[in-house]
Amino acid sequence: MVVYLFVFVVSSFLFYLGSLYKCKWNLYSLLGLFIPAYVAGARDVSVGTDTEMYVHIYESALDYHWSDILYAAITVEPSYFVISKIAAALGGIFYLFFIYQLLTLVPIYLTVVKFKKYVNVGIVFCIYFCLLYSLSFNLVRQMAAVSFLFYGASFLLEQGCKSKYIKFLVCLIVGTLLHSSCLIGGIFIIVLY
Repeated sequence: MVVYLFVFVVSSFLFYLGSLYKCKWNLYSLLGLFIPAYVAGARDVSVGTDTEMYVHIYESALDYHWSDILYAAITVEPSYFVISKIAAALGGIFYLFFIYQLLTLVPIYLTVVKFKKYVNVGIVFCIYFCLLYSLSFNLVRQMAAVSFLFYGASFLLEQGCKSKYIKFLVCLIVGTLLHSSCLIGGIFIIVLY
């Protein structure tokens, strides 16, 4: 537990320092993303209620050939198959959870930085870490999908941008490729908007 609290504090502070720069991609923000993603990747497979299931699907996906992607998509989204293959090529299950944590954190970071003149980036990430980070250990694909939906919804708030709907739809499609439940959230946002 102390390790997680340390990661929350350090990463939140790094995000705060990174937000002080005009360039959103700087050493502080990259470290702020890397540290929690590393911890997520390095966790034991017993951490997270669904983690063992993800390991099982990962191992099953390795048995498939790239040409079997449509067949593999019957049981899980095709992106999981592709990310599993990439993780295996990089070195194993650590990279699967590392990549998924980055797929969760990067869209959230991009959304928060977009509104940094209204919010303190460090505090927003501290709240995220305290409330949702551990949930991303259980709902790996869902959290990544929701973060893309969150990022896509931020485009709908842009005034005078003609391409905001296209940007939203691209994020919705990417999120749906990560987990099909994203489509339900996307429909909800479309109806409300």
